[in-house]
Amino acid sequence: MKTQDISEQSLTLPKEFVIWFTSPKEPNPPEPAKDLSLKKKIPNSKYDENIIEIAIFHDILDFWTYYSHMIRPSALPPQSSFSFFQKGIKPMWEDPANAHGGRFMIRLKKEFSNKCWEDMILAFISDFSEENENICGIQLSVKEKEVAIAIWVKPLNGNEKENVKNWINKAIGCEGGEEISYRDHPRDNNQMREGYGKDRGRFTNFKKFDDNKKGYVQYEVKNKKDEEKTG
Repeated sequence: MKTQDISEQSLTLPKEFVIWFTSPKEPNPPEPAKDLSLKKKIPNSKYDENIIEIAIFHDILDFWTYYSHMIRPSALPPQSSFSFFQKGIKPMWEDPANAHGGRFMIRLKKEFSNKCWEDMILAFISDFSEENENICGIQLSVKEKEVAIAIWVKPLNGNEKENVKNWINKAIGCEGGEEISYRDHPRDNNQMREGYGKDRGRFTNFKKFDDNKKGYVQYEVKNKKDEEKTG
């Protein structure tokens, strides 16, 4: 085998992936990437109409080409959402591939989100492990003062959930796997309206990379109920 063939083979990712973007519900939403053209207007109707497919990639060079032009989580406006999913699966619980599955949730402040999100993407697209086979995609949702990272998974038993949780810990340096929340996807629109599957908790003891300090620092996030009591 030629050296060129080996190099090309080493750049190929184990699967093909699609990048999706959901824009804030504004008349003139900002572009999520400097050079990626997203000319499609975003209506305020159904969720599936708000999702835009912006790129497909199957090797690491293409990934870095797209990723290098994307705005980082800390600079995105509230209600923005980026998703990296396996090709053929949409970031919607109604998609057949997501049926009866769920998602692990991580919440952290925006200033700690950039490195965490990048670590999660790289782990998801490059890992050949059995745990990764159970992951359909990952999603970043931007709130007013924080971001939520969701790891969407297939239907899992207890041991498989624990293995994926450990995989997440390893990917992003989160301490204490029991602090990562898991929620099943809604089964129908009635459950969605009732708030089924929504994450209501927040997490503690995250070890995140601080760009200013150029190293990992301990970061604590309070529980929402505690915030309400002290707010």
